[in-house]
Amino acid sequence: MVGLDYFLNDKWVQKTSKNLDNNIYATNLPATNNAKFHFSFNQQVNSDKFLFDYFKAYEISDDFSITRDDMRLIEFVSLLLIEGTFEETDYWKIIRKIKEIEAGKKPKNRDEFRIWNLIEIMNLINEDGFKINEDNYELVVHILFRNMGFDLDIKSNYYRNNETPIVFTNAIKPQIKVIDKEVEAFIKYVEKLSDKDISGTTQAGIILNSFLFIYPYQEFSITLAFILSRWYLKRIAPNLQGIQTMYNVGTNWEDFVKKTNQSFEELNLDPFLDFMKQICKNGVNNLYRLSLFQELVEEQKNSPTKVFATLIEQAIVIKIITSKTQSFRLDKIVNNFKIRKVNFVKEEEIKNVIQKMIDLNFLIKKEEKQSTLYELNDQFLEKIRLLLKDQ
Repeated sequence: MVGLDYFLNDKWVQKTSKNLDNNIYATNLPATNNAKFHFSFNQQVNSDKFLFDYFKAYEISDDFSITRDDMRLIEFVSLLLIEGTFEETDYWKIIRKIKEIEAGKKPKNRDEFRIWNLIEIMNLINEDGFKINEDNYELVVHILFRNMGFDLDIKSNYYRNNETPIVFTNAIKPQIKVIDKEVEAFIKYVEKLSDKDISGTTQAGIILNSFLFIYPYQEFSITLAFILSRWYLKRIAPNLQGIQTMYNVGTNWEDFVKKTNQSFEELNLDPFLDFMKQICKNGVNNLYRLSLFQELVEEQKNSPTKVFATLIEQAIVIKIITSKTQSFRLDKIVNNFKIRKVNFVKEEEIKNVIQKMIDLNFLIKKEEKQSTLYELNDQFLEKIRLLLKDQ
């Protein structure tokens, strides 16, 4: 039963729901609080079912030109930037560094060591037999901090303290004993998850949120929270592709922080889980839109990969198509490519994509009141814009 489709066990769903007070499902986290993280059981089970069906309904065919490696790389870059401490912010320069290090280049600076460390961690969590347990958690932490300038032999050197900047409010107190107790309880919680516990995207969200609440370290706590959530999903759904959680969270960072802070204050996970599931849905929407757009370009030009050759170019196209208004300014699209307020796509790249779309008669350019506006000029693109709804 443990998997994205855990809800198919009707007997378990009915029995669990029947035994709950006011339909509230409580975890045993946080360990040091009397109150625990909780959520509406039926609401989250039903949304898991909807999301599972949604994945199936808008699944992309294997001949889709965007490769799994394209998606892996944009998630990798997002994970590097989402912590807020990565020095390089240019997407293509980061991609080049990743590929060079994967090819065997020795890292020379802090950014490159972070890439090197993260490559090893992602390879580990993708291994079938690499389970979430205390030993493997400690290994991942050791790799994450390797060559980062922290002395892991002394906890006060790398554990969060009162001076550690943190974007989240109401996280647990930054005391070593409290953090140790919470991390130990967290690992035991994940390790002991069974077919008697809720699963799917709900559980992945619980894991993400609960670890952010602990925020154990001076650096990399955000990175590690997303690694743990992805690690869990790999265990229950190894073939799941295309969600792009980290990229979509990064480009909706302020909303993510708001929902996380709300959950810390009330310990009610429903708003946070609903937000994360919408993030997953938006990722599915964008991939499906890309597939439709590629079909359109292929029909007209017979060579979509040469017109919009990269995932970033195609992501820009989708941001343009899905603009909430038919007309838009350049700065609106530029602002959509920020991870934690940092532009990782250059304005010039966006201008180039807009010009290509104008050349293909997909867009028209208008000058109004000393402002340049762009507008969709294709009925099929308008259908793509209206077909699927994001939050």
